[in-house]
Amino acid sequence: NLFWEMLVIDFIINNNDRNKNNWGLLYNKDDKSYKPAPIYDNGSSFVSKHTDEKLLGIMLTKSKMINSVLNGMCYYTIDNIVMNFKKFFETLHARNLDNNLNSAIDIVKDKIVDSWNSIVKFIKEIPNDEEGLKIISNVQKKFFVESMRIRINYIFNLNL
Repeated sequence: NLFWEMLVIDFIINNNDRNKNNWGLLYNKDDKSYKPAPIYDNGSSFVSKHTDEKLLGIMLTKSKMINSVLNGMCYYTIDNIVMNFKKFFETLHARNLDNNLNSAIDIVKDKIVDSWNSIVKFIKEIPNDEEGLKIISNVQKKFFVESMRIRINYIFNLNL
């Protein structure tokens, strides 16, 4: 279930770098059991390498924003084909491969909807800089919130 829930979260945050090397297991020597490692390597999320100017260009029109946000590439594959998140989800549904996905969508949906205002508040309260080091711009904050809102509305069929 962790895989499917992470897939849904990766779509929401536009983590386009999740691949087979970004998963790990922790081994417990005492009971010789494995459990999933904490999630790591999310640095490519939220199109973090785009400049403010590029983000402003994407946000220029609603249709451009929606197209850009829903067509972000991912490294999840079907039949060894790398595709964008939207196509990936559509392919899963078309092939009826989504029983675990549907369960994960329900689980994540409840958590996201319950926490949405806190998530937005958290992003807005991130300092723009600290001790002269740029952390995040107001343009990035706006883009992150709006891009998540679009993906959440798409995958959960909501209107946040």
